[in-house]
Amino acid sequence: MNLSTSINEKAALIWAIADKLTGVYKPHEYGEVILPLTVIRRFDCILADTKEAVLEKYDEVKTLPMRDVLLRKVSGYEFYNTSKYTFEKLLDDPDNIEENFHDYLNGFSENVRDIIEKFKFDGHIDTMANKGILYIVIKEFTSTRANLHPDIISNLEMGYIFEEIIRRFSESHNEDAGQHYTPREVIRLMVNILFYDDSSTLSGKNIARTIYDPACGTGGMLSVAEEYLHELNSSTELMSFGQELNDQTFAICKADMLIKGNNADFIKDGNTLSDDQFEGQKFDYIISNPPFGREWKNEKRVVEDEAKRGFAGRFGAGLPAASDGQMLFLMTAISKMKEPRDGGSRIAIIHNGSPLFTGDAGSGPSDIRKYILESDLLEAIIALPNDIFYNTGIATYIWVLSNKKAGTRREGKVQLINANGLYEKRRKALGNKRNDIPESAIAEIHVTLNVFNNFSIPIPLKEVQRNIGNYLDDKCSRIDTIIDKQRELIAKLKVYKQSIITETVTKGLKLDVKLKDSGIEFIGEIPFTWKVCRLRNIGVPQNGISKGGEFFGYGYPFVSYGDVYQNYTLPIHVDGLIDTTDNERKNYSVEEGDIFFTRTSETVEGVGFSSVCEKTIPNAAFAGFIIRVRPFDDTLYTGYSKYYFRSSHHRAYLVKEMNLVTRASLGQDLLKSMPVLLPPMEEQKEIAKFLDKKCSAIDNAIKTKEKIIDKLIAYKKSLIYEVVTGKKEVI
Repeated sequence: MNLSTSINEKAALIWAIADKLTGVYKPHEYGEVILPLTVIRRFDCILADTKEAVLEKYDEVKTLPMRDVLLRKVSGYEFYNTSKYTFEKLLDDPDNIEENFHDYLNGFSENVRDIIEKFKFDGHIDTMANKGILYIVIKEFTSTRANLHPDIISNLEMGYIFEEIIRRFSESHNEDAGQHYTPREVIRLMVNILFYDDSSTLSGKNIARTIYDPACGTGGMLSVAEEYLHELNSSTELMSFGQELNDQTFAICKADMLIKGNNADFIKDGNTLSDDQFEGQKFDYIISNPPFGREWKNEKRVVEDEAKRGFAGRFGAGLPAASDGQMLFLMTAISKMKEPRDGGSRIAIIHNGSPLFTGDAGSGPSDIRKYILESDLLEAIIALPNDIFYNTGIATYIWVLSNKKAGTRREGKVQLINANGLYEKRRKALGNKRNDIPESAIAEIHVTLNVFNNFSIPIPLKEVQRNIGNYLDDKCSRIDTIIDKQRELIAKLKVYKQSIITETVTKGLKLDVKLKDSGIEFIGEIPFTWKVCRLRNIGVPQNGISKGGEFFGYGYPFVSYGDVYQNYTLPIHVDGLIDTTDNERKNYSVEEGDIFFTRTSETVEGVGFSSVCEKTIPNAAFAGFIIRVRPFDDTLYTGYSKYYFRSSHHRAYLVKEMNLVTRASLGQDLLKSMPVLLPPMEEQKEIAKFLDKKCSAIDNAIKTKEKIIDKLIAYKKSLIYEVVTGKKEVI
């Protein structure tokens, strides 16, 4: 059994304890009980071997001011428990289990009590006791399935188990699981990049280094960095520092540090952007996967005040748009770099495509990029494979930054590495994670980075270089102008398509029709014979299926987030597979006439996209990140709904209301309240037929222009290659 299978099974067994919560808790609340109990049970199992010795020592030293130090020494860890109870002993007195469990929790050392407090668990103890299930749940955690002793579950495996439980909790809690942790092989790649050229760290004796993560989550990046470095050089000490906003993931990170014997005080809670807990501190390495597309409006005042301090603060280079704060984390990382005279620093940070491309010249993002390039901080950008993260298939990149380039072959250069194809397919998908980065790919990227240091570049005479530069500036400028023109035309065609859809589904096809007020401000007047209703009057919304990663990759058809987001109409054959029961296939079926909406995304703008099912997909189920609306009757023609729910006014309504409700999640109540315009059935069919023909023509025109762009890009690359390698002479 491989590591991944073992961890998934262990996590599934622990999560199955949630069956005992049925009736008292709703499914999306299970994690609020299971997660803290798993952490507490891990502490309980770790302390089991020295429990009696700690109790004996406590009787001797409980009145001494130095008792904390003495008890830690006896326990063998930086924490202990002085209560007479363990999980097993709590079962000896069922009638007083609530009181005894509180006594047990209060017996932990202060650092563990701080962790438990972050889970806000006291209320759940009372609830379970009042409902008569506290004894049952604790008993389940003493079973073989919940044996978390370090002889059975290593720290590495425990980290995976915590993350898998969080993923399941997040799926049922309408959250983005991907925001909490990063796949371990991605972290391993990043750590490899951080250390690849640091000979003193890799080969020195008794070397101490520091590493910092400004959005540390459960601490996966810090843990893997420490493990990897110890593999390379066991005498090197890596001190981990991190800050995390989410209380639960912060608690898990701090617990992990305590268990491993690290200084847990170096893990801080709070908002990194508005409350930097490490102000003025510098680190040898910085590693991070900050949230993508997360607004920073709540932190705007504090961030802007700090930006006014210029480079005396973190944000002197500029500020990105308030809709996406990931470049603020990038600048935070840069601000934590040691001066080159003190040894300098290296950064590995994950971004989506936004920091690479957004912002015109003179904008905040552009100024940040300009500062990074002019300061010669950017060492490399590595394009990662798609579908390697748990809840997104979007393109992602590792930015590698260093202030140690001066005097090396990297000075004044940036290495671009396309690792998009370096992956292997998973046998079973884990959420949206369908691909892994194997060790061979990590090694290949490592070699590619190193080759740069020894790469010889033929350098022509300066006059020839000048001629080549002038020639390519002229030629490439002309090509870019043509490409820009084609892109402008594509953008106009897309706007035109959207305007036709919106105009047609709100005004109809007849120009001389009598109009009436719709009663909805952003829609205005509509044809007199049309009706207005709310979606709740047309169909019933239902969230999709939520299952663990071990159920994906085989079985029956599975409609994913991408299937809905990318298509007006669901594809007849979908790529995803899921192992489902007969009852699940019935409850989460995908039938003709169904309308699906994307439910979660990194940004508000990615939520609420619709796709209709024009032909039933037998035995299929749909993802938990999707909402299905199944119309009650034939009031709504499928071909009409395909366009109506993709119209501009529909999108504007959802985006506006979601900004008032939540950042990146579409709830059923909001969807139910959405206004729907209903023309007579024959008119719906006419509208659908008209838009099918019109949109098809526009789509074909767009495809033609995209082909032109592809050919121009290929020609530009070929021209540059021919000229800079001397195959085409420039006079």
